Amino acid sequence: MKLNIKCAISDHEFGIIILYTVKSENYGIYTMAYEDVLFKSGMRQLASGVSLVASVDRGGRRYGLIATSVTSVCVSPPMLLVCVNKSASCYDAIKNSGAFCINFLGQSDSDIASQFGSPKYRDLRFGTGNWMAGKTGAPVLASALASFDCSVRQEMDMVSHSVFIGDVLEIHVKSEIEMPLIYHNGSYASINA
Repeated sequence: MKLNIKCAISDHEFGIIILYTVKSENYGIYTMAYEDVLFKSGMRQLASGVSLVASVDRGGRRYGLIATSVTSVCVSPPMLLVCVNKSASCYDAIKNSGAFCINFLGQSDSDIASQFGSPKYRDLRFGTGNWMAGKTGAPVLASALASFDCSVRQEMDMVSHSVFIGDVLEIHVKSEIEMPLIYHNGSYASINA
C-alpha cells in the first residue's frame, strides 16, 4: 500500500495539535490527529487472526469486510462479537438483516482477504472462493478454517463503530489442518509450525 503523509502543526486553545493528512491509494484522503495515528500504530502491533465478516441485505446482495476485532463471548449458549465501523459497506446489511457470518481465514485465503480488505475491489469480493448461504442466509466461505453463522442478539453503539453480539446458529469447521492467516503491522503474515 502506498501512503503519502503530510504533517501540520497548529496552535490551539487546548495546546499544540499535530494533524496528519494521509493520502492512500486504497482509502483516499483523510486527516487524523496525532493521538489517532499513535493509537492506530500501536494497535497494528497486535498480531491477530483474520476474519471475514459477511452478511446479506434483504434484496439478496452480499456484503463483507475483513475484521480482526472478533471474539467469543461465551460457549453455552455459543455467542461471538464483532466490531463494525458504521461507514463500512457491510454495516447496514448486518443491522437490517440481523445476521452475519464470521469466517476465520487460513493462509490459502490471503487473496480473498486482500479483495475484502480494500474498497477498490468491492465489486469483485464474492467472485473468488466457494460461497454458500448459511442458516441465516449470510455468506459462508467453504475454504474458511471455521465459519460461525450468527443472528444478532444485541447491537451496542460505540461512537464510530457498533459492537454486534451474535447467537451462533450454525458452525462449519474445515476438515483439513491449515495454518491461520495473521494480520500484523498493516500486512498479512503466516505462522510457520
